Amino acid sequence: MKKILSFLFILIILSITGCSNQPQVPKTNLVYYKLYENNPNFTELLNQYQNQNPNINIIYKNFSDPVNYYNTIINEIAEGRGPDIMSVHNTWVAPNYAKLTPAPTNLVNPQDYQNIFLNQASKDNILTINNTQQVYGIPLYLDNLGLYYNQQHFEQTLPEDGKPSSTWTELQNQIRRLTITQDNQIQKSGIALGLGTNILRSTDIFYNFLLQTETPLYSTDLKSSNLSSSSEAEDTLNFITSFSNPDSENYSWSENFVSNESFEKEVGSFIKGETSMIFGYSYLYQEMLNLIQTYQRQGVETIDPSQIKISTSPQINPDEPVVYANYFTETVSRNSQNPNQAWALIGFLSSKSSLEQYYQNNFHPTSRRDMVEQQRQNRIYGPFIEQIGITDSFPIINEEDQKEIIKTLIDQYNSDSPETYIQEADQSINQLIQGRALKPS
Repeated sequence: MKKILSFLFILIILSITGCSNQPQVPKTNLVYYKLYENNPNFTELLNQYQNQNPNINIIYKNFSDPVNYYNTIINEIAEGRGPDIMSVHNTWVAPNYAKLTPAPTNLVNPQDYQNIFLNQASKDNILTINNTQQVYGIPLYLDNLGLYYNQQHFEQTLPEDGKPSSTWTELQNQIRRLTITQDNQIQKSGIALGLGTNILRSTDIFYNFLLQTETPLYSTDLKSSNLSSSSEAEDTLNFITSFSNPDSENYSWSENFVSNESFEKEVGSFIKGETSMIFGYSYLYQEMLNLIQTYQRQGVETIDPSQIKISTSPQINPDEPVVYANYFTETVSRNSQNPNQAWALIGFLSSKSSLEQYYQNNFHPTSRRDMVEQQRQNRIYGPFIEQIGITDSFPIINEEDQKEIIKTLIDQYNSDSPETYIQEADQSINQLIQGRALKPS
């Protein structure tokens, strides 16, 4: 009897401590790096996935500095380590595909991908390697360049229009009427355009013009910068910089209108009612609402938030519209020891139900075809959805470094000797490329 009681006691102790003869299945760790991800809905989705998959442990790290972020990724991958999953800029995928592990076709089939996700996602993330199509990334959203405007300025000055024109030809006339100068000094700007450093999105605006004028950024073989090889680039720069040229009838912006050191730059001047139009992405709307609250607490007079409106990006040729795409896409590192599990997590995050939760109280233009219609009706962000099917972009080796090159080009550009500045930009970009193909051949 005592032996039986002792045996039962041992069983109870084993059950309490979790010890048994059954081998314990170790958890799979998935390290996940993202940049600028402050949406609490995202971490909630990660928690849900872990609860549904108790064998998965997600180690998540959010970065706030893009230079540090990409340096960390590049260095860790070169050392044979790094995250399993990393969110990278859409322009980064093609030039750096060798650093990534493509999705297994049984998990993500390229044909199914094209049916589910929008065309821009396919253009950037489906690559043909050795005559085989493979998926290298899945985006959770697809942002594009829109035009924010102060409705009150338009009602007061252009009541017959009430909003920005959809073409650059007509928009120039609106800008001239909205801009107020005194002794050649700008008192009120019609649009933030014409310089590099003191405009937050100057590089993206430049890329947008290249796309709309069909100006090639690179050589045909995608191994070198091509700006100095075509007159279109010079024409594009002449047009952009005319808005910061006091001798031009387009004059509406100057280096003194906002400080280069100002973090808000043209955004601050817009919400203080000093600028009528600025370019930006969908997330800028909430950032402006937050900045208005900050300014008001400091006693700074701002525009009424209800006067902030969004329009589609103006076109040079409305018959062939195009707008610059800017977004991050989820990828798997070549160093991942668990690529299938990593892609399974990305698949969960990019599902319709997950994205509906991700977008809740935090709008993003969707990456999925089956969510476009419900977003199209959004009274604030509708213009971003309206142009979500006409987007394009360029492959870029190093977005942050190339951004500084383009900003410098715009700031230093001189129409009296344009070739010099364009050639210098080409040389600087070529140093980044170093003869590498920007896309797999």
